[in-house]
Amino acid sequence: MATANPMSQADENGRREERLRWVEKRGQIGDTDQQIFSAGFNGDVIRRFFGFVRPYRAVLIIGLAAVLAFALTSLALPWIVRLTVDNTLSVDGVGSRTGLYVMVGVFVGAVLLHSVSTYLQSIIVGRVAEHILIDLRAAMYRHLQRVSMSFMDRTEVGRMMS
Repeated sequence: MATANPMSQADENGRREERLRWVEKRGQIGDTDQQIFSAGFNGDVIRRFFGFVRPYRAVLIIGLAAVLAFALTSLALPWIVRLTVDNTLSVDGVGSRTGLYVMVGVFVGAVLLHSVSTYLQSIIVGRVAEHILIDLRAAMYRHLQRVSMSFMDRTEVGRMMS
């Protein structure tokens, strides 16, 4: 096992510092970069993102309806069980058999609606999200093809990708 040469570490640190000074002098890292990359909320970014969401608006509305149905049926299932126990079953064993059958039917219907809404929300929302990501990647690729080579030379890959 070889030990690191302290001289090479110092040389590497010196080169790194020199490169950072070179980048800062050319204005690549400055106040504007810090403002762009460290901003908590940027309305322009949100507006541009919704430009990618807009073509999927109709499908997304169906997906949001499925999410709403999922949430409502998740809340309704325990409520239906409570109504069934409180209103159709009694402690002394006397209860309405017809009411029990109706409540079981309502419960089965709610479970079916819950299952369908779960399936729809996962398929629709997942598919729309994948399509939006594909569109974002294609737009980024088109943009990177138009950027000048000098920009590519002076910009770090990680900063460019973010």
